[in-house]
Amino acid sequence: MVMVRGYSTSLRAEGHGLLHLGSPMRYLGHRHISKASVSEPSPSQRADISDSLEKRQLPDFAQRNLNTIRSIYGLTVYPNNVPILKQGCDKAVPPGLFSPYATGRVSPVGDFSGFNDSCEYFFALAPNPEDQEFQGLGIYQADVVEFTSGCPNIAASVVYLRTAKYDQNTRQIDPSRPVSTLAQVAFWQFDAYGQVERYHAWITNLEAWIKAGTGVDFNALLYQKFVPVVLCPGIQQRCTGQYQQYLDVTTCILELELKPFGSFDEVSGDNVACRLIHLILTQVRPDIHCPHVGPTGGGKCVDINYSIDYFSDLELFGLPEGSVFTCGGPLTDPMNPAAVGPFSGSDGNPLPGEAPPPIPDVKQALGPLGGLLDGILKRMPEWL
Repeated sequence: MVMVRGYSTSLRAEGHGLLHLGSPMRYLGHRHISKASVSEPSPSQRADISDSLEKRQLPDFAQRNLNTIRSIYGLTVYPNNVPILKQGCDKAVPPGLFSPYATGRVSPVGDFSGFNDSCEYFFALAPNPEDQEFQGLGIYQADVVEFTSGCPNIAASVVYLRTAKYDQNTRQIDPSRPVSTLAQVAFWQFDAYGQVERYHAWITNLEAWIKAGTGVDFNALLYQKFVPVVLCPGIQQRCTGQYQQYLDVTTCILELELKPFGSFDEVSGDNVACRLIHLILTQVRPDIHCPHVGPTGGGKCVDINYSIDYFSDLELFGLPEGSVFTCGGPLTDPMNPAAVGPFSGSDGNPLPGEAPPPIPDVKQALGPLGGLLDGILKRMPEWL
């Protein structure tokens, strides 16, 4: 049962062919583990387990933060995310999860400012098996597997998003297809009301998960060349009228074939992969996201400067680096001699992106030939 504000260890969709974690039999990949094959814990082991769990009782503020994080990921589970796609964030997302000013960075997808941006990343990009872009893939369970919260406004978590292929006709999990897992690591900052105000998250191995979940290898040149043929009709269908980006499907295909495909492990960029992601978001806010799938990228699907854009904490969060997701004060305050260092920009070293390119070491680059050249130059005065 999905508990939007619940306390269960995992959040999952009902009626999709998978049993609760506490059931005698669990579906794991292509295997079933029966109750008989698992040894029961002894009374002393039960006591040890109970004692261990008792020691892990959370303070009220930490439990509140955990509940909020669970609720957020619970809404990524299919079909919980479908109403958000159809009705929009303002109508379908329960109050109390995100601050109206929620801002964050999710690597490798990008930066998000405001409630709607944040909502769309977490929920509208959650795979929907009813959407052809996901080829039947959906999240059936969200497990917060690691969590800590050392103060009321800061927490960190690791979540495993369990994914499976759904039958396109029955909307039930197809047991003949493999299941997979997508992991997300995140730091969270909460406001005084317990709502998420800032977040910094990482999705690990996104491209490998896509291959495992769909069987599609987007590194293959054949698939890369085929994507614009599938992508462009969707763009023309969703971006119409004042939001139209291309003259027709053919023009769109020709434009996108000239762009690099990119990678789902680095979505930001003037590439096809970025436009594929933002096509999904056009169904929520076409006025915002149609320019992103267009020929210019609309300020989102554009090439970025890694050394600057990935580390623009002050610009994104409105707070200096080292002070956003930490309990107990800034970690990189240049005025504090006990702060953790070194400090970029405060110790005389250039900030990221400001350093001049290094002067190449010609001798090192030439290898053995460089040593020979060095010897010739040293002996040249003797020969002259």
